[in-house]
Amino acid sequence: ARKDDLRWEYVLQKFSFRVLPIMLASFLLYPIVANTLASGMDSIALQVIKGDVSQFMQNFFNFNGLLFSFFISTTYSVLYQQ
Repeated sequence: ARKDDLRWEYVLQKFSFRVLPIMLASFLLYPIVANTLASGMDSIALQVIKGDVSQFMQNFFNFNGLLFSFFISTTYSVLYQQ
């Protein structure tokens, strides 16, 4: 049981020092970056983005599938090394 406690402590330590700051920074920086990119686009580009919801959803699902496959491959490699 002590070994499991040490493992969870290690995971939480890595999460709090690596993932949490990146997550907070992304929450703070996303609106600024999105507004900067949107202000650089002309009205025609913004209309295309606003009007093509199906393409947005398809890209969203493709991105999530790709991200999931990265996580699965990383998890598999970590578990295989044990």
